[in-house]
Amino acid sequence: MHIDHSAAPWRHDETHSGRIIAADGLAVCDVFGDSTAADACDANQALIAAAPELLAALRQCLPLVDAYRRLSLGDGDMAAATARRAITLATGATDA
Repeated sequence: MHIDHSAAPWRHDETHSGRIIAADGLAVCDVFGDSTAADACDANQALIAAAPELLAALRQCLPLVDAYRRLSLGDGDMAAATARRAITLATGATDA
């Protein structure tokens, strides 16, 4: 079963520290960290907020990598496999 993620773009909620919200205003998640690792918590929030765009970028790039692989007789195999694995992990499906 394939379920799409919450509506993009995602962003940091200005009123709730650590909360990521979707375009529809619903909370995606809350990111917590210990106060001594504030930079890591900020970085985690930024990564999570960028997740829909990162997934879209992988999906857009993969056909180009596959075309290059065909022309180069396999150069780029690792990049394609890595992109497919990331898409699978992000979606829980094998639609790559």
